[in-house]
Amino acid sequence: AVREGIDLIESSYPFDLAEEGFGLNLEHGHSINLYDRKLELDDRALVPNCRCYTCRSHSRAYLHHLHNVHEMLAVTLLTVHNLHNFLAFFDQIQASIQQGVFREFIQHSMGSRSPWHSPPRDGS
Repeated sequence: AVREGIDLIESSYPFDLAEEGFGLNLEHGHSINLYDRKLELDDRALVPNCRCYTCRSHSRAYLHHLHNVHEMLAVTLLTVHNLHNFLAFFDQIQASIQQGVFREFIQHSMGSRSPWHSPPRDGS
């Protein structure tokens, strides 16, 4: 849409992903699946180096636990994280347009994978 000059995008994507138990990791072009049992004891932030409240304050293990016991806080914290990353992505798009490197940015950031599709439930 941005390529076509659309600069206002309304999307429930960050929230929809959170409801399904996925945290955006746009830097690596995929989402983190909170159903993944490997996260049970993982004390790292959801996305290392992410500066959102969720990643600064809570571990993958805690988010995994909240999600698996159907605690409403899980969706709230994931939504905070997903919105932070979603908005950062659009800030990067805006900067690439201003610098005249939008095509290169898209090629680099999208590569062969697209973060806009949820991964299968098995975490692969």
